[in-house]
This record gives sequence, structure tokens and C-alpha cells, in this order.
Amino acid sequence: PELNKIVGGAAIREDAGADARSGAYTSPYYDHDGVTIYHGDCREVLPEMSAESVGAVVTDPPYELGMGGWDRSGVAFDTDTWRAVLRVMKPGSHLFAFGGTRTYHHLGGAIEDAGFEIRDCVAWLHGQGFPKGQNLKPGFEPILLARKSGLHVLNIDPGRLNSGRWPANVVLDESAATALDDQSGEVGNGWKRNYGEDYAAEERQYGGGVFGGGGYKGASTYVDSGGASRFFYCAKASKSDRGRDNDHPTVKPVELMRWLIRLVGRPVGGILDPFVGSGTTLQAAFLEHHAAIGIEMDAHYCDLSVRRLSAVQPGMI
Repeated sequence: PELNKIVGGAAIREDAGADARSGAYTSPYYDHDGVTIYHGDCREVLPEMSAESVGAVVTDPPYELGMGGWDRSGVAFDTDTWRAVLRVMKPGSHLFAFGGTRTYHHLGGAIEDAGFEIRDCVAWLHGQGFPKGQNLKPGFEPILLARKSGLHVLNIDPGRLNSGRWPANVVLDESAATALDDQSGEVGNGWKRNYGEDYAAEERQYGGGVFGGGGYKGASTYVDSGGASRFFYCAKASKSDRGRDNDHPTVKPVELMRWLIRLVGRPVGGILDPFVGSGTTLQAAFLEHHAAIGIEMDAHYCDLSVRRLSAVQPGMI
């Protein structure tokens, strides 16, 4: 339903793969109902894809923290990786890329050096991290937002939260939301807090406030109340969200990925994830009525992605 706001009332699932595929990788590992998976190294697959064929990129690359062979390859910090991603993106398209708190500066540097414009960084605050040694307890993951040169903006309306508030660059899971609500108590609209005066009699009345943002409204503002977390909330990946036998160590919530896709998805070109993992981005793209292309070098995770997609794709065998 949210996608309809972007494409003028017509939900789509265009065959992005047909536009993007060329060369040696025209025989995908999986191809069903607008979702395509290639088994291979993205540095080898991306050059085989057509230039300017992808509408947006949402991905969770390795954090290069050395947790295993897959997380110490250097691919996420390789400028050539992101140059290859940039080449296949349509002008003005956006990229969301998750990073680690200790290493995202390397990720951002590689993405910027590849030719992207860094636009923002979304902080996903969560409470599931565990401290190691004498290190601080990990409480957030940065999600880098970048854009290829061109005229295109974020899809603000589909990305609005709860009561229509402007999307923020902070997202909370249950633990972080509870902590915030305990401190904030119940809060209302909040628009007086921004200016210290009552705009109710003014045509330039502001709807939003400290927590939500929102833009200038006409005759009314938001009328809900509650904890401050309602402006930023997104649950972490539950057991049912992860799916059966999902052993991937960094599964992201489907709802979080759906929100990111709503912000950057375009009517044509589909969503690309060059680091598929267990397939959350592909599942989210399908649920948001976008075609999707994923690349994954581990056959085990290709199989896992297919199993997860079977839960949402009708008629799949």
C-alpha cells in the first residue's frame, strides 16, 4: 500500500532482473516472481550487470570485524566494490548500507571515494548487544545513506512513522524504546517545545516537535500522545522474523528493511542487495512490491534466502 503513494496508485513488481542481467550471470541461482539471486562474489557479478539498471541499494555488508572468514575479506572497505555498485545504479538513486560502530568510517570512506555523496547516517538503537572484555556495550548500528549524482529525493511520505510524522535518522528496538519512554513519560504533540510559543492561532502552525519533526501544517497538528519512542520504534528481528533454522549472525528485522526500502525505492529498477546473507532485504522488497536482485557468495545462505522467501512468495516450489 505504501508503494502506491510513490507510483501514483499502481503497485508494481517490475522484472528488474531482465533489465539488469547480461553476460555470464544470466543463469541465476534463483529467479521467481520478481526476485533474483546470483550465487557469486559481488565483485565478479556486478560488472556483468547493465549500467544504470538498479533503482536503489539496501544492503548489510560485512563489518570487517574479523568474526570469521566472511567478515575479514576487506570487500566492504574496497572502493572498487562500491564503484561497481555505483555503476549499476540509476542517476539519483540512494544506497543504505549497515556498518559496525568501530569500522563504519572505513565503509563510509570507501563509499564516498567511489563517487557517492554521503547524505546522512541512520542510528538503529537496540538493546541486544553484549559487551566484550572492557569494551562499551554495543547499543546501536549505523546505517549509512548515500546517493549517486542525479535528481532524486527520499520518499518522505511512504517513510512517515506512526501518526504521519517525518521520518527521523534514529530507529529504536524494544529495549531502547522502553528506556526512552521511561525517561520521557507520556508526551503529546510537542510542537510548542520547538519554539516556546503557541502557534495554534498562526497559519504557519508547526506539526511535529522535538521527537517527530513534521513540517508546517495548516489548521491542525498531530493529536496523539504516548511515549517518545512511538516516533522511532522498530522491533528487532524475532524468532518468527528470522525464519526456521536461520543461523546467520546478523539478521536484521524485516520491518526495518521495509522502512528503508520505502524511503529509497523507485518505480523502476528494483532493489539491489550485493550482500544477501539470509535474504531479509529480498523478502522486504517483495513485501513492498519491488523487484529485487541479490548476490551472495555462500551457497548455504542462498538456500536459506530461498527458504525464507518461500514464506512470502505464493506458488513458489
